[in-house]
Amino acid sequence: MKALTIILLTSIPCTYAACWTGGWPSRCKNQDGPVSGDYTRTKEICDNVGGDMCNCIRQAEEYCEFDTQDQADEFKSECESQSGWSSWNCGW
Repeated sequence: MKALTIILLTSIPCTYAACWTGGWPSRCKNQDGPVSGDYTRTKEICDNVGGDMCNCIRQAEEYCEFDTQDQADEFKSECESQSGWSSWNCGW
């Protein structure tokens, strides 16, 4: 059992850190579009506002984490600037 646990833990990709800060990491979502489109838009906006991508364990998806409230506000504004898109928090 111990060997199986080690294999499982080492096989998990570590592309992004888990979302652990006190803020609310966000993801840009389009209810009518594919999840891959959500990721692409989230990553693009995250890069624009200077955030860092992280893995929201509750949602099993990548979210954008911010250092400041201004970054979070800018992310939400940019996400919701196009029809059909909304900003979701990791804790929802």
